[in-house]
Amino acid sequence: MIESPLPLCIITVVRNGASTLSETLASVRSLPVRPLTHVLVDGESTDDTPRLIADHRNLSASMGIETHALRSPPRGIYEAMNRGVLLAPPESIILFLNADDCVLPEGPWSSAVTTFAESQMQFVFAGLRTVMPDGRTRHRPGNPVDWPRPICQQQLLVRRSLLTTYPLPTDEGLAADAIWASTHLPGHSGLYVEEALVSVKLTGVSYREPWRSLRPFLRYLVRTGRYARASRELLRFGIGLTLRTARSVLRHSTALHARTRKSGADGECIGKS
Repeated sequence: MIESPLPLCIITVVRNGASTLSETLASVRSLPVRPLTHVLVDGESTDDTPRLIADHRNLSASMGIETHALRSPPRGIYEAMNRGVLLAPPESIILFLNADDCVLPEGPWSSAVTTFAESQMQFVFAGLRTVMPDGRTRHRPGNPVDWPRPICQQQLLVRRSLLTTYPLPTDEGLAADAIWASTHLPGHSGLYVEEALVSVKLTGVSYREPWRSLRPFLRYLVRTGRYARASRELLRFGIGLTLRTARSVLRHSTALHARTRKSGADGECIGKS
Protein backbone atom coordinates (compact mmCIF):
# COMPACT_ATOMS: atom_id res chain seq x y z
CA MET A 1 0.00 0.00 0.00
CA ILE A 2 1.26 3.49 -0.90
CA GLU A 3 1.02 6.08 1.87
CA SER A 4 0.25 9.51 0.43
CA PRO A 5 1.38 12.63 2.34
CA LEU A 6 -1.98 14.22 1.48
CA PRO A 7 -5.35 12.52 0.89
CA LEU A 8 -5.89 11.57 -2.73
CA CYS A 9 -9.40 12.54 -3.85
CA ILE A 10 -10.85 11.20 -7.11
CA ILE A 11 -13.87 13.09 -8.46
CA THR A 12 -16.25 11.40 -10.89
CA VAL A 13 -19.18 13.15 -12.57
CA VAL A 14 -21.81 10.85 -14.03
CA ARG A 15 -25.27 10.94 -15.54
CA ASN A 16 -26.88 7.74 -16.81
CA GLY A 17 -23.48 6.06 -17.05
CA ALA A 18 -24.41 2.59 -15.76
CA SER A 19 -23.04 0.88 -18.88
CA THR A 20 -19.45 1.95 -18.10
CA LEU A 21 -19.48 3.06 -14.46
CA SER A 22 -18.96 -0.40 -12.92
CA GLU A 23 -15.49 -0.73 -14.46
CA THR A 24 -14.56 2.78 -13.35
CA LEU A 25 -15.63 2.14 -9.75
CA ALA A 26 -13.81 -1.21 -9.64
CA SER A 27 -10.60 0.49 -10.80
CA VAL A 28 -10.86 3.04 -7.97
CA ARG A 29 -11.25 0.26 -5.42
CA SER A 30 -8.14 -1.44 -6.83
CA LEU A 31 -5.97 1.65 -6.36
CA PRO A 32 -3.25 0.99 -3.71
CA VAL A 33 -3.12 4.53 -2.33
CA ARG A 34 -4.27 5.64 1.14
CA PRO A 35 -5.80 7.84 2.38
CA LEU A 36 -8.21 7.77 -0.57
CA THR A 37 -11.53 9.57 -1.05
CA HIS A 38 -13.93 9.13 -3.95
CA VAL A 39 -16.47 11.87 -4.66
CA LEU A 40 -19.29 11.04 -7.07
CA VAL A 41 -21.55 13.76 -8.46
CA ASP A 42 -24.65 12.21 -10.04
CA GLY A 43 -26.74 14.40 -12.33
CA GLU A 44 -30.03 12.76 -11.32
CA SER A 45 -29.45 9.58 -13.31
CA THR A 46 -32.54 7.55 -14.27
CA ASP A 47 -30.72 4.29 -15.06
CA ASP A 48 -28.91 1.89 -12.71
CA THR A 49 -26.26 4.45 -11.73
CA PRO A 50 -27.64 5.21 -8.20
CA ARG A 51 -27.58 1.50 -7.30
CA LEU A 52 -24.01 1.11 -8.57
CA ILE A 53 -22.93 4.10 -6.48
CA ALA A 54 -24.63 2.68 -3.37
CA ASP A 55 -22.93 -0.69 -3.86
CA HIS A 56 -19.60 1.06 -4.40
CA ARG A 57 -19.96 2.98 -1.14
CA ASN A 58 -20.52 -0.24 0.80
CA LEU A 59 -17.59 -2.04 -0.83
CA SER A 60 -15.27 0.97 -0.46
CA ALA A 61 -16.04 1.39 3.25
CA SER A 62 -14.73 -2.11 3.95
CA MET A 63 -11.52 -1.25 2.08
CA GLY A 64 -10.76 1.98 3.92
CA ILE A 65 -11.90 4.24 1.07
CA GLU A 66 -14.05 7.22 2.02
CA THR A 67 -16.88 7.87 -0.43
CA HIS A 68 -19.16 10.89 -0.85
CA ALA A 69 -22.10 10.92 -3.27
CA LEU A 70 -23.98 14.05 -4.33
CA ARG A 71 -27.15 13.88 -6.43
CA SER A 72 -28.16 17.18 -8.00
CA PRO A 73 -29.71 18.57 -11.20
CA PRO A 74 -27.28 18.54 -14.15
CA ARG A 75 -25.87 21.97 -14.96
CA GLY A 76 -22.85 20.95 -17.00
CA ILE A 77 -19.89 18.69 -16.33
CA TYR A 78 -17.45 21.43 -15.25
CA GLU A 79 -19.94 22.97 -12.83
CA ALA A 80 -20.37 19.48 -11.35
CA MET A 81 -16.59 19.07 -11.09
CA ASN A 82 -16.35 22.32 -9.14
CA ARG A 83 -19.04 21.06 -6.75
CA GLY A 84 -17.06 17.87 -6.33
CA VAL A 85 -13.95 19.85 -5.39
CA LEU A 86 -15.88 21.47 -2.52
CA LEU A 87 -16.65 17.98 -1.13
CA ALA A 88 -12.99 16.91 -1.20
CA PRO A 89 -10.90 16.91 2.01
CA PRO A 90 -9.49 20.41 2.70
CA GLU A 91 -5.85 19.45 2.11
CA SER A 92 -6.04 16.93 -0.70
CA ILE A 93 -4.80 16.05 -4.16
CA ILE A 94 -7.50 16.08 -6.85
CA LEU A 95 -7.85 13.75 -9.84
CA PHE A 96 -10.84 14.04 -12.18
CA LEU A 97 -11.93 10.65 -13.51
CA ASN A 98 -14.77 10.37 -16.02
CA ALA A 99 -17.43 7.70 -15.70
CA ASP A 100 -15.91 5.64 -18.54
CA ASP A 101 -12.25 6.02 -17.50
CA CYS A 102 -10.14 3.74 -15.28
CA VAL A 103 -7.25 4.45 -12.95
CA LEU A 104 -4.25 2.22 -13.56
CA PRO A 105 -3.16 0.63 -10.25
CA GLU A 106 0.19 -0.28 -11.82
CA GLY A 107 0.88 3.39 -12.66
CA PRO A 108 3.62 5.47 -10.99
CA TRP A 109 1.42 6.45 -8.04
CA SER A 110 4.20 6.38 -5.47
CA SER A 111 6.32 9.05 -7.18
CA ALA A 112 3.19 11.02 -8.13
CA VAL A 113 1.63 11.38 -4.67
CA THR A 114 4.86 11.71 -2.69
CA THR A 115 5.70 14.75 -4.82
CA PHE A 116 3.16 16.73 -2.80
CA ALA A 117 5.19 16.27 0.38
CA GLU A 118 7.06 19.36 -0.85
CA SER A 119 4.87 22.40 -0.22
CA GLN A 120 5.83 24.21 -3.41
CA MET A 121 4.69 21.38 -5.68
CA GLN A 122 1.22 22.16 -7.03
CA PHE A 123 0.59 19.53 -9.69
CA VAL A 124 1.69 16.32 -11.38
CA PHE A 125 1.38 16.16 -15.17
CA ALA A 126 1.26 12.46 -16.10
CA GLY A 127 1.01 10.45 -19.26
CA LEU A 128 -2.29 9.14 -20.60
CA ARG A 129 -3.35 5.80 -22.03
CA THR A 130 -6.09 6.06 -24.64
CA VAL A 131 -8.14 3.07 -25.76
CA MET A 132 -9.48 3.27 -29.31
CA PRO A 133 -12.96 1.91 -30.21
CA ASP A 134 -11.29 -1.09 -31.89
CA GLY A 135 -9.37 -1.92 -28.69
CA ARG A 136 -5.98 -0.56 -29.76
CA THR A 137 -4.15 1.53 -27.14
CA ARG A 138 -2.03 4.62 -27.52
CA HIS A 139 0.26 6.29 -25.02
CA ARG A 140 0.63 10.02 -24.61
CA PRO A 141 3.58 10.93 -22.39
CA GLY A 142 3.37 13.63 -19.77
CA ASN A 143 6.17 16.12 -20.27
CA PRO A 144 6.71 19.86 -20.83
CA VAL A 145 6.84 19.34 -24.61
CA ASP A 146 3.13 18.51 -24.44
CA TRP A 147 2.17 21.98 -23.25
CA PRO A 148 1.33 23.18 -26.79
CA ARG A 149 -1.25 20.37 -26.99
CA PRO A 150 -4.61 20.45 -25.19
CA ILE A 151 -4.26 18.86 -21.76
CA CYS A 152 -6.88 16.42 -20.49
CA GLN A 153 -7.95 16.61 -16.85
CA GLN A 154 -7.16 12.89 -16.53
CA GLN A 155 -3.46 13.76 -16.91
CA LEU A 156 -3.37 16.00 -13.86
CA LEU A 157 -3.10 15.60 -10.12
CA VAL A 158 -3.69 19.06 -8.63
CA ARG A 159 -3.77 20.49 -5.11
CA ARG A 160 -7.31 21.27 -4.03
CA SER A 161 -6.27 24.78 -3.00
CA LEU A 162 -5.40 25.60 -6.61
CA LEU A 163 -8.85 24.47 -7.79
CA THR A 164 -10.68 26.40 -5.08
CA THR A 165 -8.69 29.54 -5.89
CA TYR A 166 -9.19 29.09 -9.64
CA PRO A 167 -12.34 27.01 -10.30
CA LEU A 168 -12.81 25.33 -13.66
CA PRO A 169 -14.51 27.66 -16.17
CA THR A 170 -18.11 26.71 -16.89
CA ASP A 171 -18.54 28.74 -20.09
CA GLU A 172 -15.73 27.33 -22.24
CA GLY A 173 -17.42 24.15 -23.47
CA LEU A 174 -15.44 20.96 -23.89
CA ALA A 175 -12.10 22.81 -23.85
CA ALA A 176 -12.53 24.08 -20.26
CA ASP A 177 -9.95 21.72 -18.75
CA ALA A 178 -7.33 22.58 -21.39
CA ILE A 179 -7.97 26.31 -21.01
CA TRP A 180 -7.79 26.06 -17.21
CA ALA A 181 -4.50 24.13 -17.30
CA SER A 182 -2.81 26.40 -19.85
CA THR A 183 -3.96 29.48 -17.89
CA HIS A 184 -3.22 28.52 -14.28
CA LEU A 185 -0.49 25.86 -14.22
CA PRO A 186 2.40 27.70 -15.91
CA GLY A 187 4.41 29.44 -13.23
CA HIS A 188 3.66 26.78 -10.60
CA SER A 189 6.04 23.97 -9.69
CA GLY A 190 5.08 20.47 -10.78
CA LEU A 191 6.34 17.01 -11.64
CA TYR A 192 6.22 15.53 -15.13
CA VAL A 193 5.67 11.77 -15.30
CA GLU A 194 6.03 9.88 -18.58
CA GLU A 195 3.87 6.93 -17.52
CA ALA A 196 0.08 7.01 -17.40
CA LEU A 197 -2.04 7.05 -14.24
CA VAL A 198 -5.37 6.79 -16.09
CA SER A 199 -6.76 4.88 -19.07
CA VAL A 200 -9.29 6.78 -21.18
CA LYS A 201 -11.74 5.22 -23.63
CA LEU A 202 -12.45 7.31 -26.72
CA THR A 203 -16.21 6.99 -26.34
CA GLY A 204 -17.08 10.46 -25.02
CA VAL A 205 -18.97 13.29 -26.67
CA SER A 206 -15.83 14.92 -28.09
CA TYR A 207 -15.07 11.68 -29.98
CA ARG A 208 -18.62 10.66 -30.96
CA GLU A 209 -19.66 14.19 -31.95
CA PRO A 210 -16.44 15.98 -32.96
CA TRP A 211 -18.32 19.04 -34.24
CA ARG A 212 -19.31 19.83 -30.63
CA SER A 213 -15.66 20.07 -29.57
CA LEU A 214 -14.43 21.95 -32.64
CA ARG A 215 -15.43 25.45 -31.56
CA PRO A 216 -14.05 25.16 -27.97
CA PHE A 217 -10.85 23.57 -29.30
CA LEU A 218 -10.32 26.35 -31.85
CA ARG A 219 -11.00 28.94 -29.13
CA TYR A 220 -8.35 27.26 -26.97
CA LEU A 221 -5.80 27.38 -29.81
CA VAL A 222 -6.54 31.04 -30.57
CA ARG A 223 -6.35 32.01 -26.87
CA THR A 224 -2.97 30.37 -26.54
CA GLY A 225 -1.65 32.05 -29.69
CA ARG A 226 -1.53 29.02 -31.99
CA TYR A 227 -3.28 30.54 -35.01
CA ALA A 228 -1.59 28.31 -37.60
CA ARG A 229 -2.64 25.20 -35.68
CA ALA A 230 -6.21 26.55 -35.48
CA SER A 231 -6.28 27.03 -39.25
CA ARG A 232 -4.97 23.50 -39.85
CA GLU A 233 -7.53 21.97 -37.48
CA LEU A 234 -10.38 23.87 -39.15
CA LEU A 235 -9.22 22.69 -42.57
CA ARG A 236 -8.81 19.11 -41.33
CA PHE A 237 -12.28 19.12 -39.80
CA GLY A 238 -13.79 20.50 -43.03
CA ILE A 239 -12.14 17.80 -45.13
CA GLY A 240 -13.19 15.12 -42.67
CA LEU A 241 -16.79 16.34 -42.61
CA THR A 242 -16.87 16.39 -46.42
CA LEU A 243 -15.56 12.83 -46.63
CA ARG A 244 -18.03 11.57 -44.00
CA THR A 245 -20.91 13.26 -45.84
CA ALA A 246 -19.79 11.77 -49.16
CA ARG A 247 -19.56 8.27 -47.66
CA SER A 248 -23.02 8.64 -46.11
CA VAL A 249 -24.55 9.80 -49.42
CA LEU A 250 -22.85 6.93 -51.25
CA ARG A 251 -24.19 4.35 -48.76
CA HIS A 252 -27.72 5.70 -49.01
CA SER A 253 -27.66 5.90 -52.82
CA THR A 254 -26.29 2.36 -53.07
CA ALA A 255 -29.00 1.06 -50.75
CA LEU A 256 -31.68 2.95 -52.69
CA HIS A 257 -30.38 1.58 -56.00
CA ALA A 258 -30.41 -1.97 -54.61
CA ARG A 259 -34.01 -1.58 -53.39
CA THR A 260 -35.05 -0.13 -56.76
CA ARG A 261 -33.50 -3.05 -58.64
CA LYS A 262 -35.12 -5.55 -56.31
CA SER A 263 -38.50 -3.86 -56.69
CA GLY A 264 -38.15 -3.88 -60.49
CA ALA A 265 -37.15 -7.55 -60.50
CA ASP A 266 -40.14 -8.48 -58.31
CA GLY A 267 -42.50 -6.58 -60.65
CA GLU A 268 -41.06 -8.30 -63.70
CA CYS A 269 -41.62 -11.70 -62.12
CA ILE A 270 -45.24 -10.84 -61.29
CA GLY A 271 -45.82 -9.65 -64.89
CA LYS A 272 -44.49 -12.89 -66.35
CA SER A 273 -46.66 -15.02 -64.09
